[in-house]
Amino acid sequence: MKLLDRLRKKQQDVDLKEKKGIDAYIESLSASSMETFVENIATTFKENDKLDYYQVISNHLGLALFTINLKNKEITYVSRKVEEILEISKEKLTIDYWKSLWYKGETIDFSAIYARLTNEGKNSHTYRIVTPNGSVKWINETTVAVEDEIGNIGKVVGVIEDCTNALQLEQKIHFITTHDELTNLPNFLNGRQHIQEVIDRYKTKTERFALFCVNLDGFSRINNTLGFKIADEAFKQLSIKLEKYLNKGVFLFRSQGDEWYAVVECSMKNEEYMSHAKEIIDIIQAPLQIQDYSIRITASIGISIYPEDGENKVELIKNANTALKRAKKHGAANYQLYAANMNIESFKTFQLETDLQSAIKNDELYIEYQPKVDVKSQKATSAEALIRWKHPLWGEVSPMEFITIAEESNFHREISEFVIDSVCKQVGQWEERGIQFNTVSFNLSAKDFLKSSLIRTLKTTINRYQINPKHLEIELTEGTLLQETSVVQDQIEQIKALGITLSLDDFGTGYSSIHYLKKLPSDIIKIDRSFIQHIHKNVEDKIIVKSIIELTKGLNKTVVAEGVENEEQFSVLQSLGCDLIQGYYFSKAVSARRMTELFKMNQIKPAICKSKAPMNRRKYYRVSFPFFPLHTEMTIVSFNGKAVTLGATDVMVLDIGLGGLRFVSHLKLKPHTDILYNFKTTLLGKDIILNGTIVRYEEKEQDIFEYGVEFHMEESDRDELASVLNKITLQMKQNPLFNDGDFIDENPSSYLSKIQRR
Repeated sequence: MKLLDRLRKKQQDVDLKEKKGIDAYIESLSASSMETFVENIATTFKENDKLDYYQVISNHLGLALFTINLKNKEITYVSRKVEEILEISKEKLTIDYWKSLWYKGETIDFSAIYARLTNEGKNSHTYRIVTPNGSVKWINETTVAVEDEIGNIGKVVGVIEDCTNALQLEQKIHFITTHDELTNLPNFLNGRQHIQEVIDRYKTKTERFALFCVNLDGFSRINNTLGFKIADEAFKQLSIKLEKYLNKGVFLFRSQGDEWYAVVECSMKNEEYMSHAKEIIDIIQAPLQIQDYSIRITASIGISIYPEDGENKVELIKNANTALKRAKKHGAANYQLYAANMNIESFKTFQLETDLQSAIKNDELYIEYQPKVDVKSQKATSAEALIRWKHPLWGEVSPMEFITIAEESNFHREISEFVIDSVCKQVGQWEERGIQFNTVSFNLSAKDFLKSSLIRTLKTTINRYQINPKHLEIELTEGTLLQETSVVQDQIEQIKALGITLSLDDFGTGYSSIHYLKKLPSDIIKIDRSFIQHIHKNVEDKIIVKSIIELTKGLNKTVVAEGVENEEQFSVLQSLGCDLIQGYYFSKAVSARRMTELFKMNQIKPAICKSKAPMNRRKYYRVSFPFFPLHTEMTIVSFNGKAVTLGATDVMVLDIGLGGLRFVSHLKLKPHTDILYNFKTTLLGKDIILNGTIVRYEEKEQDIFEYGVEFHMEESDRDELASVLNKITLQMKQNPLFNDGDFIDENPSSYLSKIQRR
């Protein structure tokens, strides 16, 4: 027993500093090392001298060791540390008393514990207690089974730890990492996780829930004018007001400086969600009193709904943001549902925005060239490079549709670099082959001129393809020129210094075109198509164009007229002395290969389009509306195999048969079997609802497209449609100006222009 004596002596001599060091060591012990210690006690439990040895060690090291005899349900040993943790003397401590300390509502499954002791020989679990002094503590308990002579569990040896401080620290750290410091609301990371949890619950339900994206309008003004402290206090007060209003069933979390999300777990109609959005806006609009300031703030809200607007958290968040952007376009204090207010055009825009980033990687972007023709010789002397996008579902997408999206999503730089590289590469090939031409022009984003990297990109690309910069022409728009900063002005001067030609695009449309004509070192002026469209019929347009041409020539610059589509326009421009024309009269935009052929020609003949027979290839009899097109609402009901809910877009139906219909629209759509359209109109006082896919299209004139649709319908529905069409046919025989329907007394060009301006 010499070792035991030495240990007892050491226990008496240990000073406070050593004791603290030992305690720190014990606290650093892992659960596995503590478990090993308990197992060692259990294996030597029958050797009383060794048991005494372990008991002395436990007291010496401050371990909360205890042993229980299961046969007579008695606690046979507790160390001083157990008494300290439980705040009770060992004389009073019984199994029942220990149980009485458990926190109210705390449940401990003894059958599961006994099963683990039997099967694994050990058990660990954590629970809460309330000590006789009222302290709430978290206890981590590790027990090991001790078998008797016949292999039954007769005793257990255990150790408890007071892990309250560690758990509280863990909870505090968890709160800090999952909550917003200013408002104590859950943060974005926490919110995303919560959305996923809600989705997991709703997967087995037939109900819906909504995600609100609430964004303050112009909140940065408060930061800039009143300071961040007042702005923070305003946001904090608004957060409290929102929490009180939203209450149960709503999980509110902060996304960023001026934005919250609210997960509304309540299945409602769209109108009810919108009603809640209006109430939230009203609550936020109520004046706030902060220090000496009365502050009024407005908010806009975008709403996405599960599962219609997204089946995962990424889609729901993205679509709520899309709805928010649309709400803000209508001004402050507005709200929008993602799908309910989205028609085909906005749906297409959203899809393009989603797919644009992968367009270059997937080799979907390409360049076409539209010739600029010398008016006197009718030879193609220059060309404009026009970027195109061949989308897998929407077909050929014009730059007017996706350039704005690119600028809003900060993807413009990649597109501009693609255009510069593609044009320089093609110019290099033409130079190498000895093709004669003056310039190839291209547009850049206005934002590109704010980046100092633009000049470096131009220089690098010109050197890479070893081309003559005089063959390049950059068209400047007023959007670029309105940014009258020293950076933009410097960029333009450096571009000119490189030997690149500069042209002033869309001349005449801006309020300060004459100002730029004087200020900018431009070589070419392009007259906007809006002045050319009616030049052969409108005297004022002709006078304006004549003045521009004379002014331009007086400044020794070249003048180009764009948007020339017919012989009458060409003749007027020829008589006025215009230098170059560009437009469908001679050629649409063509491939580089075709442009090579056009450059080689001594003279280009006008691409006069012979009138074609109406596009109609259906085997069924059709009813035509030759005098007044039929107003019809069109929407998409299925996209790429997935049902969608969208608003309607107005189109003009030219004829209907049992197999399909023909309509015109300003939208450019691609024939595709994976896009199912719905058409709703009125004939003979009856609503006609038809589904079908676009199977063919033709561009009738610029921005006006004619489509052929093939119906998807049951035979019973076809029979019902046949009855309506037969009645219309009979009435038309009696009155060719049949008007018992929602007809449009306007030509397609003017009507569709109005739709575009809405």
